[in-house]
Amino acid sequence: MKIKYFTIILVLTISFGIWESSQLKAQSPQNIPNDPFFDEQWNLYNDGAGDSAVAGADINILRAWKITEGSSDIVISMFDRGIDLDTTTSPMELHHPEMDDENRHMLGKNYTSMWGGDPDNVRDGFPGGTSGHGTWVSGVIFAEKNNEEGIAGIAPRVSALHNRVLGGSPTRREDFKNASLDIKQKASENPNKRYIVNYSAGWFSDPGQETLLQGVQYLESEEVILVSISQNNNQPQVYYPARYAGDFDNVIAVGATVDNDNRCVVGPESGSNYGPELTIVAPGRLIPTTDLVYAESESLPGPYRLAGTSCSTSMAAPHVSGVIGLILSINNQLTPLQVKEILKESADEVGNVVYQNGFHEEMGYGRLNAYQALIHTIENHGAVLGKDKEDVELVLEDDLQFNHDIDLAENTNLTIRSDEGTVSLSAESGVVNIGGEWIGSSAKIAGDLVSDREYPAQKKDAEKERVGRFRLHQNYPNPFNPATKIGFSLPEAADVRLEVFDVTGRQVALLLNEHKPAGHHDVTFDAGDLSSGVYLYRIQAGGHIETRKMLFMK
Repeated sequence: MKIKYFTIILVLTISFGIWESSQLKAQSPQNIPNDPFFDEQWNLYNDGAGDSAVAGADINILRAWKITEGSSDIVISMFDRGIDLDTTTSPMELHHPEMDDENRHMLGKNYTSMWGGDPDNVRDGFPGGTSGHGTWVSGVIFAEKNNEEGIAGIAPRVSALHNRVLGGSPTRREDFKNASLDIKQKASENPNKRYIVNYSAGWFSDPGQETLLQGVQYLESEEVILVSISQNNNQPQVYYPARYAGDFDNVIAVGATVDNDNRCVVGPESGSNYGPELTIVAPGRLIPTTDLVYAESESLPGPYRLAGTSCSTSMAAPHVSGVIGLILSINNQLTPLQVKEILKESADEVGNVVYQNGFHEEMGYGRLNAYQALIHTIENHGAVLGKDKEDVELVLEDDLQFNHDIDLAENTNLTIRSDEGTVSLSAESGVVNIGGEWIGSSAKIAGDLVSDREYPAQKKDAEKERVGRFRLHQNYPNPFNPATKIGFSLPEAADVRLEVFDVTGRQVALLLNEHKPAGHHDVTFDAGDLSSGVYLYRIQAGGHIETRKMLFMK
């Protein structure tokens, strides 16, 4: 029996086990591509080889690729120093063998004054780049996978829009603003696509807050996510525009890590910048990537290189942009705030630091985890799986709890696999449909093949749910009208107090004030009698206190 679609209504809990559709058998937990330099890509798969390397200090991409490799409806716009172009052709064409597919790679504009001699025509120039920086950054995301060449990109099926926004121009902040305005217009004209901007540059200040800020606001107006860097000066200050992550939901501030999962620091003035606005960290030193075709590198045979010989948040940012591309590929209805929360909730708390409420100024909310980001999306927001893959596999690392519909594209096989145990499906209400066949409002399925039989209901036991750390989750939906659900997770039993305040600090609701067992819990908040606006909800549980924002819109 082949699963044509798979819909779960309300709550479905899956424990460790094997669940296979049709005759699809469990595969190896690894999904190593045939790209010859993949062995060098510790950022994607770190087996601990190397003097300082720690196994697992990577972004967990192999399991993510079993779910999706990206959708062409997701466009990542590169605001960088341009892409490698063949200057011998007219018009100039894509040059690098890993990034020459004209169906995926679109040439944008040159916003700088480096191209040609006529400043009035500068925006009509091609986005070529001779420094290599734009080609290095782009390769991390877009390099072809399983083509027996070079490296593997994080999101090899998303679309790319290459722009030259950096390099040589005395008005680089203005260049960012102008490029952002164009992306705003593209997003408005193409409502079926989602746009992400990767900007591997940062400034100590935004004079008058008139240029970079305007660019951020242009992007925000069309829900375009901006991924930008904290910078590389080893300073306790996140540079602009990444610093706007503290004020704008659509801005992600990215720092850099090394192969042992610590913050990248190579000298007093060379290290990943940090601060309260930092969102997340990702690998950013000695990253295998694409290089200019004519370039010669001692680190890897051309046209490839190890980029980021010192600390490079420029190389960290495309990891995050690529994973956001994967997230939106399975759910393109997510808001920028939801995407940011997914990244924060799914990140790994790594490094030689102590996190407070899941955050540390040197590491943000932790190191990027691509697989867990997709799982968190599927569990908490729903997804459409199989648009880009015939075989989708979820490799269980923990219990799964689905709270929204999961749709499987036609002619797609779904496998849920673990090393041992069984798979339990339990819906306290609602139905479970597999291949159009109703298998009961509650069911337990175990073994090698999904059958049509109905099994006794299996109730979810919150006492047995494994929770690794305390979390206050973002409410959903958000914005909401009039009710929303607030979730929290307890690693151990605790006295819990959950309150809601308006922006003046006045309490408007006491949702919970009682002892709760370990596990995941949800509380519904109905704001029907309140005015529209921003509200704060705060939880106190044991020694933990955390506050989040939510928006009520009538």
